[in-house]
Amino acid sequence: MLHIPHGKINAMLLPLIIEFNAAGQDKALLDRYAKCAQIFGLTTYSGPYAVKQLVNEIMRMNQTMGIPHSLKALGSDLQLLAQNREKIIQAALDDGCTQTNPRKVTAAEVDRLIGKIAG
Repeated sequence: MLHIPHGKINAMLLPLIIEFNAAGQDKALLDRYAKCAQIFGLTTYSGPYAVKQLVNEIMRMNQTMGIPHSLKALGSDLQLLAQNREKIIQAALDDGCTQTNPRKVTAAEVDRLIGKIAG
């Protein structure tokens, strides 16, 4: 709907999704994110500190690869976003990836994530 390549928007959203999921404080999920951070060679810590390091590394990698942190920085038409916001929220909720996300997602939470990525 916003004419953004799928991989690019996924890269832009990844840090936000990790933060969202980690905020649920599910120990098993925090351990999985800590393992990812360790694979990157970032930390020997666990929990929220490891998650923050992982998020920072993904953001650094995105910057290195020219992936902007927001739709505004990408130059996206924010009016088009506003016009399609409800459709985008519903599409996100209907997506199989959202349905299998480790933390359940509501329309209000998707809306907040859209607000964060809009920039």
